[in-house]
Amino acid sequence: ENGRVVGVRLGTGEELRAGEVIVCGGTLGTAELLASAGVVGSVLPFYEHREVVVRYRARTVVTAAPAILPTVAHTAEGAEIRCYADDFGRFIPGVPQTSPTVGVVEMEPEQAGALTWDGQRLDVEAAPMGCVDGAIDSVVEALSSSEMDGLVVDGSVHVDPIVGASQHAWGSLAMGERTDWLGALDGVPGLRVIDGSILPNVRSGPHATIMMAAIVIADALCSLAMARMPYAPITKAEPPFGSFAW
Repeated sequence: ENGRVVGVRLGTGEELRAGEVIVCGGTLGTAELLASAGVVGSVLPFYEHREVVVRYRARTVVTAAPAILPTVAHTAEGAEIRCYADDFGRFIPGVPQTSPTVGVVEMEPEQAGALTWDGQRLDVEAAPMGCVDGAIDSVVEALSSSEMDGLVVDGSVHVDPIVGASQHAWGSLAMGERTDWLGALDGVPGLRVIDGSILPNVRSGPHATIMMAAIVIADALCSLAMARMPYAPITKAEPPFGSFAW
């Protein structure tokens, strides 16, 4: 309305008006919502932690582990090695059990993927995975070594040909590029985004970082509202209290 977001329209057609609208749909959900509404372009960049898993057969079947990922290790090349303690099928209903795995993840992707809205659905095209061959070879060598004879069935170690993802999508509306440090979308007054979309860089699982950013932004907005101060968007993400450690 007059170039400003003033509310939301529900699927029922009902309209809810508000001084501001805050979108928290997750990187993919927010992209789909805003692109379908014509608020952002039909193509947005995004980043993801791509993962290759090394599978093997265990000599004994273990009881269900209390946590799927109790520990990780990092390599000098920026890869993360995930020592999964159990099969994902034991933790996620409907997912078939396969075999134990060790994941090798590219934690510092150099290329962005693309989120493309075609008018009906959001197409998600992740960027090709960077080179983590050294880490993969190390995992295969370790699982195939004599030290693992009592745990791993001989000849069962193999690299899954399918490159997966960590469900860590971020960066489609990054701070300092498309949003300011309080999540305000550049050129769209009355609209903020507070989810993984606004993270400029992620070198670990983003879940805690997203929660931290949401708390910081909420506190700042409350302070501004209580002080009845006019809010001028900051085009480059420079919080007055210092920079975030992503």
